[in-house]
Amino acid sequence: MCGKNELSQVAWGKELLNILEGKTMKSTTMIMLVAVLVLASIGYMSAATAATLVVDANGSADFKTIQSAIDAAWDFDEILVRPGVYKEHINYHGAMVTIKGTDPNDPNVVESTIIDGSGTGSVVIFNNAEGPYSILRGLTIRNGQNGIECTGADTSPLIKQCRVVSNSAAGIACSLAGPTITETIIENNKSVGISASRGEISLCQIRGNGSGKDGDAGLAGCQGLVLSCVVSANNGDGICNHGGIVENALISANLNSGLRFANVCGCNITNCTIVGNKNSGVYFYPCLYNSQFIIRNSIIVLNNGFAFYVWNPTVPTRWKVHVEWTDVWGNMTGDQGGYYQDPSVIEIMFGLGYCSEDPLFAKRGYWDSSMVWHEGEYHLKSKIGRWDTRTETWVQDLMDSPCLDRGDPASPLGEEPLPNGGRVNMGAYGGTAKASMSGGPKPLCIHFPEMDFNKDCKVDFTDLALFTSHWLDCNFDPQDVCR
Repeated sequence: MCGKNELSQVAWGKELLNILEGKTMKSTTMIMLVAVLVLASIGYMSAATAATLVVDANGSADFKTIQSAIDAAWDFDEILVRPGVYKEHINYHGAMVTIKGTDPNDPNVVESTIIDGSGTGSVVIFNNAEGPYSILRGLTIRNGQNGIECTGADTSPLIKQCRVVSNSAAGIACSLAGPTITETIIENNKSVGISASRGEISLCQIRGNGSGKDGDAGLAGCQGLVLSCVVSANNGDGICNHGGIVENALISANLNSGLRFANVCGCNITNCTIVGNKNSGVYFYPCLYNSQFIIRNSIIVLNNGFAFYVWNPTVPTRWKVHVEWTDVWGNMTGDQGGYYQDPSVIEIMFGLGYCSEDPLFAKRGYWDSSMVWHEGEYHLKSKIGRWDTRTETWVQDLMDSPCLDRGDPASPLGEEPLPNGGRVNMGAYGGTAKASMSGGPKPLCIHFPEMDFNKDCKVDFTDLALFTSHWLDCNFDPQDVCR
């Protein structure tokens, strides 16, 4: 006697035989039916082979430890970890499995589902060319030397909605590996938040990492895309030696520079807000090769040092730093500075769209009398609509930020909500769904005309009046020369 699924397969088999013998249906219908049959068979086999293995530290499930579940799992199995403290170290051993907490979307569940390394080693290890189907999701990784270790050029797991906290070295330490790290908190690790990753890092909060030693940072030595992350209050640099792209990042309140480049020869920084860092906004150190950095659509303000600092005492290489469509304002010691023997090797170019104005944040951060930075809230003020993080609603301000619709006209508008001026905003939220709204594009003065005496970007009768009012003025000393 056959079961229900077996009867279904027998019926499909007979119909397929009839089709192949030409007894039923036209050719196009036959092809569609065969395709449906093949897809249904694949789905049937996948459902039949994938399993869910449940882990409970109290022993009331399939397994008591996560590693024993990994060792028993087959590819595409899901290992469901119930809340509890699991004092162990785990290694994926190349398995294409998903290890996840019971509710990755609930921060309380993530915080209470813990793998604890007892102060030694790497708590989670990927070192057998694990790919994107090796997934760690919705757990807290803590109290190891490194929280997560990723090793090998073909190692690229997915780490999502996790907390990687309180490890004695790095939160996530990579060697040649390119994990995808998203929606993850990397916090209070003693040296570096994430080191040497070649993969994409997105929607992460990277804060409070480092202990003040040279090289400590939120991110150090990474090469991939950093997208829509908050890199804040790290006890060192915010981002150090990044060789890739940084977009839509808020880099604030770090106890050294916002970004530091030493022996890294290029980086693109787009739509970032770099504010309130203890040293300079962006710090450049010698590279052995000619360097080129592009900073665009960004806001670099209120840092305790320079906006841009270059230290290059001996290395005879050329530096080019292009600053375009960017607001540079209110940095304690000026826009740029540094120490270099040959000024000709340094070229910081303030190009099109550069401005120096108060960006009018929703709430400006500030330095107190002890030079401690107090964080602000860095959405841009708008009369039409600004996303308010306190109420999680759109609100209206009494004034508009000058950074609305001020980005590169060639930059994509992204997900900016309507109404907008058809042009991306400056800063970390420009091009995103939480960008402040605007009523239309503001005219932009590319450069002042030569006879524009009142600097309104046009030459008219007002300028003529200014010119004629000073006609025949002469300031020679002695005045007799003027006669």
